[in-house]
Amino acid sequence: GMTKSPPWYELTRRRSLGSSGIRLDCEATTKLMAVEVEPEVSELQQKWNEEMEARRLYDVQYEAELRAQTVEHNLKKGRNASGRCGLCGGLFTLSQKAVQCQTDKFWYHTWANKTVRSKDDTCYEKHKPDLKVRLRMEALREIEKDEEEMRRANWDRDHEQDKLAQANRIRLKR
Repeated sequence: GMTKSPPWYELTRRRSLGSSGIRLDCEATTKLMAVEVEPEVSELQQKWNEEMEARRLYDVQYEAELRAQTVEHNLKKGRNASGRCGLCGGLFTLSQKAVQCQTDKFWYHTWANKTVRSKDDTCYEKHKPDLKVRLRMEALREIEKDEEEMRRANWDRDHEQDKLAQANRIRLKR
């Protein structure tokens, strides 16, 4: 078979072609001209890039908030599905009966009529402030989302107008 032996010839070239000073006829002797960009084009592109980055950041935050809300919702749903309180996850007993919240349709602990306890320390009462805050946040988020969609539509329209105006300017220059 073939054996791996050292090559039987020696490389004799000690200098590279570049250091020899010979200029090939395919080499350019003058510096290449930089391609000039229209300054307005790059400015428009810059605006576009900034807007897209802002949109991406908004979407990331919006989706994260929705995900957090969904996780919380699913936790309560899972607790209720296994016959437990949506807030604390404890089982319902004779002294702590179940009551359904009419806004979010989950079941929470409340004291049975025969127990002499204050109503304020039930899970049902404890979840109400959180529910108020969450509903308010949801409403604000929806309003914000609508405003953002309107702003994006307006921005897109303005950007298209800017692009057309610039194309007209370039055409008139020629």
